[in-house]
Amino acid sequence: MSDSHVHLILERSEQLDSEIISRFTPYKSTNNKDQITQICSDLSFQHAKSLRVLYDLELDGTATAILRMQFESVVRLMWLHFSAPDSFIQSYSGSISVDNPPKDFPTITKMLEKIKRSGVKGPGETLEEFKEVAWRGMNNHIHNGYLALSRHVNSYPEKLVIQIVRNSNALNLMTAMVLARIEQSQDDVSFVKNLQLSYQDIMPELRFN
Repeated sequence: MSDSHVHLILERSEQLDSEIISRFTPYKSTNNKDQITQICSDLSFQHAKSLRVLYDLELDGTATAILRMQFESVVRLMWLHFSAPDSFIQSYSGSISVDNPPKDFPTITKMLEKIKRSGVKGPGETLEEFKEVAWRGMNNHIHNGYLALSRHVNSYPEKLVIQIVRNSNALNLMTAMVLARIEQSQDDVSFVKNLQLSYQDIMPELRFN
């Protein structure tokens, strides 16, 4: 995979990432809930950047598998922001002991259900739609299934790579919207919505409020 169109999308995606990071970091909120959400946001951005770097290096199989890691980070940060109980947040406050770890996160399915019932329409439905479309393919690559093996031998279609990068960009915007909500800033919310319009050329047909 070395088509110039893909590299143009990777460059535009890097520009989007830079605008988001410049706007929302360093983080300002210091309460436990927001700090844990921000850590998940950092991981999500890290996964997205790794995906782009690996596609640029033509390490397509690993790049494709990383989309699931980014997706799970976004589901978790959404659940933390909209639905996580105080007892769960408290278990993750302070330093986390490897020998005595806190309770694990709920399953993806349970977190999505909680997000959808949080009273905010859009994020949960969008993430569930994403899961329905991409889950089998993401799992197949994580576990080195037949898709990963076949595409490694026969190469990754340009159309597929572009679609995955677009999906990753949409997840980045969803993360940015949560960060805007944490700041409780209408200016930040407007900023993210304007990014969605400015970067429509590298977005999938996914929408969020």
